Amino acid sequence: MKRVLGVFMAILAVVAIILVFGATYLLVIEPNSINKPDIEKPPLAEKAAELADQGQAVITTNHLDYLINEMGGYKLKPSPVSKDPAVMEFYLTDTKTHFTTVITDNVPKTIAGKAIDPDVRLSGTQRTIITVLSSDNMIEAIQKELDIGTIQAEILKDAKVLGFKGYLSIYELFK
Repeated sequence: MKRVLGVFMAILAVVAIILVFGATYLLVIEPNSINKPDIEKPPLAEKAAELADQGQAVITTNHLDYLINEMGGYKLKPSPVSKDPAVMEFYLTDTKTHFTTVITDNVPKTIAGKAIDPDVRLSGTQRTIITVLSSDNMIEAIQKELDIGTIQAEILKDAKVLGFKGYLSIYELFK
């Protein structure tokens, strides 16, 4: 009888561990049940690439909101430990312009200006962002730009912090 009870308790413990790790993975690391916000693709200015090449600012906060949303940024969330939100910084190297994107309630919101203590910094030119936004498959376009080095991704926080905030759900994009 004690042996049967011991085996039952061991099985119960294994099942509980599997449930805890499974729930942690699904809710914290890979939150697939989050609905993607409907952010309309903002139009680019006529001859945007030429204007960008001339040094004019053509990429707006709306373009970056849309881009982050399409990258899966809506899956990011505040850390359950510190309650700090997911923060990304964009640096447009050609115009030397900084943008800060904060994910709040699964919606990216971008403002002009340098981020304070961002998790990730993405750098590239307006021309590169225009290429990505003009692509039929933005994810493939982003991966191509990362591969050839026209977009640089700088990871600024440790893996634990990024994991808590959900960055592992968009990790495939950056590797």
